[in-house]
Amino acid sequence: KDFKGIKTERKSDVLIIIEEGKKNNINGDNLSNLEINIPKSFNGDFDFSFGVGEANISNLELKEVNISSGVGEMNLKDLSFNKLSLESGVGTTNLITSKKTGEINIDGGVGETNITLEDIGGNLTFEGGVGSAVIKVPVNAPINIKSKSGLGEAEVSAKTSNDAKYTFDVKVGLGDIEVTN
Repeated sequence: KDFKGIKTERKSDVLIIIEEGKKNNINGDNLSNLEINIPKSFNGDFDFSFGVGEANISNLELKEVNISSGVGEMNLKDLSFNKLSLESGVGTTNLITSKKTGEINIDGGVGETNITLEDIGGNLTFEGGVGSAVIKVPVNAPINIKSKSGLGEAEVSAKTSNDAKYTFDVKVGLGDIEVTN
């Protein structure tokens, strides 16, 4: 069922939800709130893309996750996944996990990125554009950290184990990146 300003499409086992463009009214109120509840039993692939605003995604156990954000704030909390690909635009991105995660690939745009991982189960690649990034890992995490910064500083103070099972390759263009416990 379509609602005013919202269009839905179903292709096989994929549900596509599209917010149609809004025209500014006299009060300039072109904000909307779209809440999507996904059953806990769902553990498939998840693709999400948004333009401007705030997105909160939480409490999901998924296979492959692909997220693309435009301008605003992206909050990902208590997600478990085999693979995460995240492309952030302009704004703040927060990723907080409490369960084991798989491979993580983040292409940061402009802004602030905060990542807190409780249990590591895959490699992480982070390529930041302009801004700052803080990556928190558990003490004695089985990782090898490679860092590189353009104009800025890369500070690695995390205490890791000698078992470098996974590689964290973190880069930032203009700004600072910190990997800590």
